[in-house]
Amino acid sequence: KPQVLIAGGRDVRWRSLDDVWLLDCSNGTWNQLEVPQSIAHRHYHSLSVYPINEQCMYAIMYGGVTEWEKETSPDDQPMISDTSVLEIVEGPEGVWIVSAVLDSSILSSTEEYKYRLIQRLFQIIRTPDDQTSASEQPISNLQEQVRIKERENNDLKTRIRSLEQLLENAQKDLQEKDRQTPPAP
Repeated sequence: KPQVLIAGGRDVRWRSLDDVWLLDCSNGTWNQLEVPQSIAHRHYHSLSVYPINEQCMYAIMYGGVTEWEKETSPDDQPMISDTSVLEIVEGPEGVWIVSAVLDSSILSSTEEYKYRLIQRLFQIIRTPDDQTSASEQPISNLQEQVRIKERENNDLKTRIRSLEQLLENAQKDLQEKDRQTPPAP
């Protein structure tokens, strides 16, 4: 269904707004979404929306200005250079649920960002009869590959622990033999 997402912006006094709205173009209804202020409080930012399916989308916000400095030229405004990713899912009874997948004010490292985003992208959104739709097949294939690799990784860790235990036992046996063997004259 066609939708429009509006996040942040500014009022007539150049103050940043921190609300997020979703317009359902099919029936003309607006829904205000609950979003952390650290993400939405900005204007002059970029916003892209990536639809996963009719019940899920990702909104990606980058940069902008949190507060306009009156005595500063537009080119010299203090710009923020963070990226935030929101997952927006339609829940029961048409209520939209927003979760911050990436929020630079909450997550401290790029690796943490990557981990959280990959973690979310690998989750499958099921159709009502709990069957994976055709568009989700590539994700489910990737998930299965990840599960296989995780099992292989766990098997290798188990083998390494077994080998380490064997090595430790062999070293103990050698030490015991050294103690039992009388020194050469």
